[in-house]
Amino acid sequence: ADVTDNFRVSTSAELQFSGSILLELRIGTDPDTSEANFAVVNVEGTLGMSIYVQYEYVISGGLPLSKLGVNIPLKICVERCDGAYADRYFLFLIGDLSLVVSPTAQLVRGSLKMDGWWNN
Repeated sequence: ADVTDNFRVSTSAELQFSGSILLELRIGTDPDTSEANFAVVNVEGTLGMSIYVQYEYVISGGLPLSKLGVNIPLKICVERCDGAYADRYFLFLIGDLSLVVSPTAQLVRGSLKMDGWWNN
């Protein structure tokens, strides 16, 4: 198989209510749809791990904003991992790390979201 068969490209353009235009280019892997106990997935099922570039142009003359980031969604089995797939409990971790650049500031942003079962 060709290496490019495992990648997906997504583009989007949004006209936002605030009066700006947001353009995005995202390159990602296919989501893992296997029944593995650990996998790189996307909760929406469209892309696995991805890198992206965003550019926001403010129509009213504000400062433009550029963003470069990586998104890493993981699925981890946390309970009943040896049983049938339907009986397993999974924890979904969705991490995003980005560098935001404008003419006046440079910011590093990060977030980590958790969804699923976590019994102590």
